[in-house]
Amino acid sequence: MTRYHDQALRRLIKPFFPHYLLDIYYDLRVCLSNSKASFDIIRYFHKDIVNYLKFFISEGRDPFPGLAALLATISRSHIITDISDHMIPILTRSVIRKPQLIIELGVRGGESTFVLERVARLLDAVLVSVDLEDCSQVSTYWKRHFIRQDDLAFAEEFPRWCATLGIKPQIDILLIDSSHLFDHTRQEIRCYFPLLAEAATVFLHDTNLKETVVRRDGTTDLGWDNQRGVIKALEEYFEQRFLENQPFEAFHYPFLITHYRYCFGLTILEKRLTR
Repeated sequence: MTRYHDQALRRLIKPFFPHYLLDIYYDLRVCLSNSKASFDIIRYFHKDIVNYLKFFISEGRDPFPGLAALLATISRSHIITDISDHMIPILTRSVIRKPQLIIELGVRGGESTFVLERVARLLDAVLVSVDLEDCSQVSTYWKRHFIRQDDLAFAEEFPRWCATLGIKPQIDILLIDSSHLFDHTRQEIRCYFPLLAEAATVFLHDTNLKETVVRRDGTTDLGWDNQRGVIKALEEYFEQRFLENQPFEAFHYPFLITHYRYCFGLTILEKRLTR
């Protein structure tokens, strides 16, 4: 890492931490395998990261585990996957909601699980992963439950399942990354949105899925044409047309909507009672 990058990182973090924590941050940061790329990530998601770091101070929490989770996620996002550009906002925006129950629809290789597990560990939350394939081994978190089942069928059983485990049947964080097809996604929205807690956050991946996909760094990857399945399901729900090839923010009660167009697209819905 150049001296410029090192100084820039310190300027980003210094206003929010006592000096000894800044030194801890520096010691952890040098362990990252790709420092310039790490700096670019921190610069791009500066606002999200600042809010994340401020959360630990305002809540009176030990920030060291939060720093470790952040740096582990930054390091993991250097591994190029279809969701790697979105791992930081998933971490930061999930943590500040203080979730107790996290539901992940679609697991595959466990990239989103990697992030959500860290959120769950920081807040002692329950993590539920649902997939048709056996993805039980992608996490060792003791409060993770893997459900090998169609996610629409699990939605019907969800209240009874929660009652059996003594869990409040309200979803704080919901990540949808399953079939990417219109009809299935609209049914996921219909089944799971009524189960959302009052201050829930929803992440929908593949909201800008095309045959050729552009990453944040300008590189490209092969995708497939899902006929705008996921974003079209959101358009139907909100009765609003969205331009998924452009970043945008919008408010449709009760959701603040943030859309990232890169890396197959990620759309974030944050429930808010006011604008």
